[in-house]
Parts: sequence; structure tokens; C-alpha cells
Amino acid sequence: MINKTAPLYMFHPLAAGRVAALMPDVRIIVLLRDPVERAYSHWKERRGEGVEPLDFASALEAEPSRTAGERERLIADPTYVSDAYDWYSYRARGAYVDHLEPWLSQFDRSHLLFLASETFYRDPAASYAQVLDFVGLPPYRPPAYDVFNNRPSEGMDSAVRAELTAFYKPLNAALSGRLGMTFDWA
Repeated sequence: MINKTAPLYMFHPLAAGRVAALMPDVRIIVLLRDPVERAYSHWKERRGEGVEPLDFASALEAEPSRTAGERERLIADPTYVSDAYDWYSYRARGAYVDHLEPWLSQFDRSHLLFLASETFYRDPAASYAQVLDFVGLPPYRPPAYDVFNNRPSEGMDSAVRAELTAFYKPLNAALSGRLGMTFDWA
């Protein structure tokens, strides 16, 4: 069994409501990564775990049939767990503007900090200082910042990359407008 991870929280249709009911004053930090890179990384992770037999292009093509109806089932039955929705939602999870709406409607914007992963990787000290300030902790500067997930994707077919980039372009523009932020990848 594969553990459910934090990236699923933003994507799960019931998560924002559940968090708001349990912790209405929580402060939430959301890292947003280039959705093309996120999709490919997600696929590589599933492939490495042995749950994804398809190549990336085929997995993207199969995603709609693999996840058909799963979101609706999750909403209809709050006890339902969908491995398919977690495992095979490569393209869908990058539609950040859609998945953030429940969070933005449940929480005051002052309770949400949005950071671009690329900014976090490029300038971890400034990002860390921003996080400390957001959660109300005093400034602190550790002696070093280790970055673990800032590896460029190798091996993605250029045609698949171009198709995903075009797919996400209007979604990224809407996200930038909704959050009032710019992203290196938008």
C-alpha cells in the first residue's frame, strides 16, 4: 500500500472542508510547482513504486478513463478511498486554480501562504524567512539549506512537454490572476 501524501490534500475534493471544520484557524502553506514538471515527477514516482506500467504519454492518455467518476465517488462517500484518483491524476492535479478554490472559499487569505517551488529552490533563505513570519515564529537563519527536489526532468518527450505546456497555459494565467502572483512557468 502506498501512503497518501500531502500533495493529495489540495487536490482531494473534501479536504478543504475537513480541515476548516477541524482547524478553522490553521495557517496553510501551499507550494506550487511547474505543473508540467509536477506531472512528470508524479509519473516517475508512481513508475518507481511499481504502480504505473505505462510510459508517460500513454499514462496521460489513459488518465481520463482510469480516474473516471472517482472525484464524484469521493464526494458522494466521504469514507471512500481512491487509489486511482491519487495514483493516476498526472494532468488533473496541475489545474491548480480549480483545486485551490475550495481552500480560498473556506479560509481567509491571511491563513494561506502560496509559494512557487522554483522560488523556494532558488532562494530558500528568503522563502524560509517568509514561512517563519507567516506562522508567527521569530527569524532564524540555519547554517545551510538543503534542497532535495530541484532536479530538472530528464527524458520527457519534447512533444509531450509542448502539449502539456499548451494545456496548462490558460490555467496558469488564471492562477496568476486569482492569486496575484507571477510564476516562472506561467
